[in-house]
Amino acid sequence: MKRLAISLALALLALSVAVYSYFDVCKSTGKMISGLEAGLEIIESENGGDYQTPVSLSVGIWQNCRDRFELYLYSEEMYDISLNYSKIEKLLGTDDTGELKELLYENINSLRRMADSQSPTFAKVF
Repeated sequence: MKRLAISLALALLALSVAVYSYFDVCKSTGKMISGLEAGLEIIESENGGDYQTPVSLSVGIWQNCRDRFELYLYSEEMYDISLNYSKIEKLLGTDDTGELKELLYENINSLRRMADSQSPTFAKVF
């Protein structure tokens, strides 16, 4: 009976970690994507707005979440996303908006793919 209780407790723990990681990834990537899209809209409107603020907020969210994501995600895109964010951070102070727009588009797509691939299915949990 003790083994059954321990097995159920461990199964419940694994399921709760999977569900938590799913919602954490969805919420955090949603915030990052919205910041990148806001910066992209400001750049494309060409009215000279401050695109650096929402983009730098997205960079900050990534820096806070990256270590946590590495614990419960296995995604080959994590390295690419991190590399793009470091390039974005360097380009924020320059006038090279062409390359910045490319990097923003690439990170938006990568973050969406990463969030879409993280669903807590039975096969992934066990």
